[in-house]
Formats: sequence, structure tokens, C-alpha cells
Amino acid sequence: VSAIAAIATAATEEAKARKMAADCRSWMRLADNFIANQKPGDAHRYLVRIIETYPDSEAAAKARRMLEELRKKR
Repeated sequence: VSAIAAIATAATEEAKARKMAADCRSWMRLADNFIANQKPGDAHRYLVRIIETYPDSEAAAKARRMLEELRKKR
């Protein structure tokens, strides 16, 4: 039973990782498009969503850097 539980746990973790990657990729793409179209407020919303939803991810670190760049351009 423990081997089955371990496999199920690994599968669940893999599914969570795939969802995180897909969410971050989509939200980052949206933020990039809004920045390119001179809509930093809309970009801000998606960058914050990444940070709040997946705070310890590499995407969150990138989103924080992008927010800092947006602040500098104000």
C-alpha cells in the first residue's frame, strides 16, 4: 500500500507542477503583451497574481523583477 501511496503522491505533485508551469506561462505571456501594448496596470495584475499564487517559484521571482522595472518607468 505504501508504494501505491507514494506513486499517487508523486503523480499529484507532478500534476501540481504542470498546473503551476502552465498558469505562470499564461500569466507571464499576458503581462508581457500588456507591457508591449503600453498597459502596465493590466500587466501589474497578472504579475501580482503569479506572486500571490506561486510565491516561491522562479516565475514569481521574475514577476517581482518585472514589477520593479515597471515602478522605475513611472
